[in-house]
Amino acid sequence: KLAFKVVHLTTIVLPAWREICRDLELEPHLIPRNVSTCWNLCCDMVDVGVDYREAVDGVTQHRDLGLRKFELSDHEWEVLGELHDILKVKQLAFSILNLASVIPVMDLMDREFTSYAHDPSYSAPICASIELAQKTLSRYYSSTDKSMLYRIAMGMLLSHVFWQFD
Repeated sequence: KLAFKVVHLTTIVLPAWREICRDLELEPHLIPRNVSTCWNLCCDMVDVGVDYREAVDGVTQHRDLGLRKFELSDHEWEVLGELHDILKVKQLAFSILNLASVIPVMDLMDREFTSYAHDPSYSAPICASIELAQKTLSRYYSSTDKSMLYRIAMGMLLSHVFWQFD
């Protein structure tokens, strides 16, 4: 919602955002807005939020801009930082994704999510989110066995692996 305000209040909030970014010696990027069909945008939003924390704090603390309701507490910033760490794995995994690597990437994500879920340094909301992500991943994983594309991809992967050893 903050991104929407920055983009659409071009005479009030946008100049303040750019000024705060310049004062902090940051490139005055706009905050990406969330689109439910593009998960990468969520990762990008978290990246910008973490990288531009001081600027976000600065713009939300200006009373005259009317953005105080978007101000995050220290605990919320900590949770956002934890989410940032976890989404980096997902973003890396999906940046190399092709048909033949779907199952290996899903295995990698499951291993990473399992280690995160049992890490006591992560907060309760993050652990609950990871468990939900693992359940969703399991549903996708179980449906791949029925897919003809999966069988073709695994055949391609195995032939590629055996070709490397010849």
